[in-house]
Amino acid sequence: MKLNGRVWKLERDVTATDLFPARFDKLGMKRNWAECAEHLLEDAYPQFAADVAPGDFLVVDGTVGSGHAHYFGAAVMSCREVGLSAVLATNVNGMFFRSATDLGLKVWTFPELMPLVESGHQLELDLDAALASNMTTGVTARLTPVPELIQEIFSAGGTTAWAKSRPEVLARTRAHRESLSNAEPLQI
Repeated sequence: MKLNGRVWKLERDVTATDLFPARFDKLGMKRNWAECAEHLLEDAYPQFAADVAPGDFLVVDGTVGSGHAHYFGAAVMSCREVGLSAVLATNVNGMFFRSATDLGLKVWTFPELMPLVESGHQLELDLDAALASNMTTGVTARLTPVPELIQEIFSAGGTTAWAKSRPEVLARTRAHRESLSNAEPLQI
């Protein structure tokens, strides 16, 4: 899987509410992702939502996604709505990673990427080859490989789409549901 785009780099931790400010929570609760996206990174990069282009990368030289899980969905879906290729960071909050992966946003830790890129650089990321190429400077670096399973989920667009594409997973899910519907009620 190859991804190409412009880099937006923040050299600090970025919480879920930095991505999507809590004051707009009502938009997130309504699942109005297009309107949520208008406020993506509004406090850190006031022009971000207006200037970001589909395919761009958010690169965080710090931890991304810490904070209250309530805001993860709106933060992730705002990133997807503007068309970010991926969010790449030195560190990723585990619960945020799970939420992002479930919802189809590519989020991964690549600390070795941080000295390679700056905001405005063009980046080519080849996940299959585990290579990052800064097209602006001409420098290429080897990255820690992303496991094949995670790449499959990324390619499918999230865990639900990935599971639906696998007949053996669907068969097990259907069998489990049937066993639950046929089960005797618990006697307590």
